Amino acid sequence: EKYGLRFARESRRQLAEMVQLSGLTTFENIVHVENKAAIRWIEWLGFHIDRQVGKDWLHFQATAEQLLARNMKKEAAHGRGC
Repeated sequence: EKYGLRFARESRRQLAEMVQLSGLTTFENIVHVENKAAIRWIEWLGFHIDRQVGKDWLHFQATAEQLLARNMKKEAAHGRGC
């Protein structure tokens, strides 16, 4: 899926830019437990699912440092700078 991979890679770059510009140290949110595609994407971006919230939601989080380190590692593996 040509555009799916392009979207995923660009979303990682955009996330890194948002992290840098925000000045925040932790990022978190929730995702519906049945949204398997979103869960895979969230984990691919570098977030960690850490607990269930109610019966239908999963909480995920990551530090700015974790997200930026993951982005830089992936960019280097693909021969691109940040």
